[in-house]
Amino acid sequence: MLREHLLPVDYIRDRVDSYIRPYDFDEAEAKLQAHRVLVLIAAPDHGRHDAALTLLNNVGGLTLREVEREVGDTVSFDAIPHEQNSGWILDLREDQQVPESYGRTLSSPSAAQKLESYSSYLVVIMPPTLWDQCSIGGSPIAYYLPKPDPIDIVRKQLASSMTHDRSTAWLSDARIKRQLSRESPARAVKWANNIREVELLPEEALSLPKEESGAFSDPVYEAKIRMVLAAAGNWQSELTDWYEKHQSCQERDFLLAAAVLEQKPAGDVFTAVATLSTAINGPVHEASGQQGPGIFQLVKAIDAGLGESSRIQFRRPGYGDAVLDYFWVDRQHLQAKFLDWMCQQALVEASSSADPMIASRVATYVLRWTKRTRSLEFLVQVSTSWAEHETLTEVAAELLTAAALDGTVGKLVRDRLLDWTKPGRQHSPAFLRLIATVCGGNFARVHPKLALLRLSNLTQNDDRAVAEAAQAELTNLWQQPELRKEIVAQARVRLSTQDQSRGSRVAMFTALAALRNDKGLPSLFLYALDGNSQTFELISTGWRELLQTRPPIQDVERTMCRWLDAGTESSSAREFLSRLLDTATGPLTDEHDDARARITLIAILHRWKDGWPEGRGDFPAGFFEQTMRQLLVHDTFRRPLDTLPPVNMSEIGRAC
Repeated sequence: MLREHLLPVDYIRDRVDSYIRPYDFDEAEAKLQAHRVLVLIAAPDHGRHDAALTLLNNVGGLTLREVEREVGDTVSFDAIPHEQNSGWILDLREDQQVPESYGRTLSSPSAAQKLESYSSYLVVIMPPTLWDQCSIGGSPIAYYLPKPDPIDIVRKQLASSMTHDRSTAWLSDARIKRQLSRESPARAVKWANNIREVELLPEEALSLPKEESGAFSDPVYEAKIRMVLAAAGNWQSELTDWYEKHQSCQERDFLLAAAVLEQKPAGDVFTAVATLSTAINGPVHEASGQQGPGIFQLVKAIDAGLGESSRIQFRRPGYGDAVLDYFWVDRQHLQAKFLDWMCQQALVEASSSADPMIASRVATYVLRWTKRTRSLEFLVQVSTSWAEHETLTEVAAELLTAAALDGTVGKLVRDRLLDWTKPGRQHSPAFLRLIATVCGGNFARVHPKLALLRLSNLTQNDDRAVAEAAQAELTNLWQQPELRKEIVAQARVRLSTQDQSRGSRVAMFTALAALRNDKGLPSLFLYALDGNSQTFELISTGWRELLQTRPPIQDVERTMCRWLDAGTESSSAREFLSRLLDTATGPLTDEHDDARARITLIAILHRWKDGWPEGRGDFPAGFFEQTMRQLLVHDTFRRPLDTLPPVNMSEIGRAC
C-alpha cells in the first residue's frame, strides 16, 4: 500500500478559486464522472495540478488526497490506498516510463468498480510523452488539458483586488496584451502581482518625464503602464540608464546595499556601504563629519523612499531583486567577493536577536538565481558558509530543501546531495550535519528512499558528530509509523544490491540496527518482534553481513550487545533472538559455510557477559549457554561447552 497525505482545505480553496477553466473542461468532468478515473495529459506550465484539484473538488463531498511516491516507482492501481469518499491525485509529471498496459488498466471496468465501492475518484497527471507509452486502450479516460490564456489568468487574479473596470483598463492596453500573450502561466501570475502592487502606489511615486507628461490625458495611468512593462523586463533597460547617469561609486554601492538590506533602516544601509566597497575593492567613501552625501541625498539618488522607522523602500515592483540580478551579470568578476559580503551581512544580523531577515532575503535570491541559471555553484557556496554558523543553519536547511524539491533544479540538487554523503568526500563536518538535517526534514516526506540512502551514508561518516546527527534524523523518521515499511523495504533493497561493496550494502541496515527507542531498546528488533514477519529476512541477512565484515564496522559490537539485552526481556524475545542469531550465523548451504559471523558473535557474547553491570540483576546464563551451544552445532568439529574454542581477538578486533 502506498503512502498518502491529505491536501489542506485552505490550499484547495485557494487553488480552485484562482483556476481558469479551459473552454472544454466539461469534457474532463464528464469523463471523470463516467469512469471515476481521468488521465490529465499536459506539458509543464498548463496548470495540471490545479486542474486536478478543481476536477475532484467539483465532484463534491470528497476528501482530497495525494499519493506519496518516489519518481520512477511502479504504481499498480491496487496499491492506491482504499479510503472512503476520497479524491485521489497520482502525479506522474516527472516520471520517464510506465507500463504499456497502464492506460488499459486504468480504463478497465474493474478499476471503476473498485473506486465506486469506496465512493472515490482518481485523477492521474501525465506529460504527453508518458501517455504515448501507455495510451492504447485508454482513450475513454484521457483528457488533453489546453494551455490557459495568460490574459485570462491575470484577469482572474485581479478580480479579487480591483473592480472589473480597472482590470479591463489594464488588460486593454495594447502593449500589455502584446507582451502578456507570450508569457507562461507562472509569469502571468507575476504580472498580476506587479499590477496590483503598482495600482496601490501613491501618485507621487508615479510620474513621467516633464517633456512627456503633457502628451497624455492621464499621465499617471501611462506611468503605471510603463512601470509594469519595465518590471516584466526585470528593469534591465532602466538600470542600464541609471548606471550611465550615476557614475558615483558611493551611489552605486548604496543602491546595491539597499537591494540586499531592503526594509532595513537607512542608517544600517549607510553604514554597510563602507564594508561593501571594501569587500569589492572599491574606493573609500568619505563619510567623516558631514562630508559626502547623506542618507536623504542617497535615497533620492536611487529613486527610493523612506518608510516607517526610516526603512528604505523601493517603490517599484521587483526592483530590489532586479538590482541584484543586474550587478551579478554586469560585474561577474566581483561575484565571489559580493557573495562573501552578503553572507557576512546575514551573519551580522544572525548574531543579534533580530529575525534572520537578511538571510531569508539572500536565500530567496539564491534559489531564484539557481533556478534561472541551472547552476548550483552559488547555492553550494552559500550553504557551505552558513552551515558553519548555528544561527543560520535553519535558513540554510530551508534553502537546500526548497532547491532539492524544486521542479527545475531539484534533480541536480538531489544528485549532489548523494555525492556529498559518499565516503571520502571532503566536506566540513558542519556542512554534512546540515545535509543530515535536510534529509531528515520535508525532503524525506517527498523522497523517502533518497533521504534514507543519504542518511545511511552519513551514519558511517568518520566524524562522530556527523554520524550522530544522521542517526538522530534517521531516528526521527523511524518514529513516523507511515515511513517504517518504506525504511525496511529500502534497507532490504540495499542489502540485495550485489554490484556494490559490502560496506555500501550494509550502511543503511547498520544505521537502522542502531536505532533505539526512549527506553534505550533497539527499535528495529522490537519492530520485528511485534509480528512484522518480512523484517526477519532483513535483520538476519543484515546481521550476517555485519558479523562477517572485516575489519569490523564501528559500533557493531555495541549494537549487538543492545540487541542481546533486548532479547532477555521476555521469553518471546529470547526465542526470537535465538532464531535470529542461528539464521544469521548458520551455514547458507551444506556446501557453503562462512564461520566469520560465528567467530565474531562468540567474541561479542563473551564481552557481553564480562561487561554485565553489577546491580542490574542476574546475568542470563541460560540464554548465553544455549546460544553458545547453538553456535557450536555448526562447527565441523563440535566441542563440549566447557572447552569453548579460543577467541582470537587480534583477528576480529574490538568494535568499540
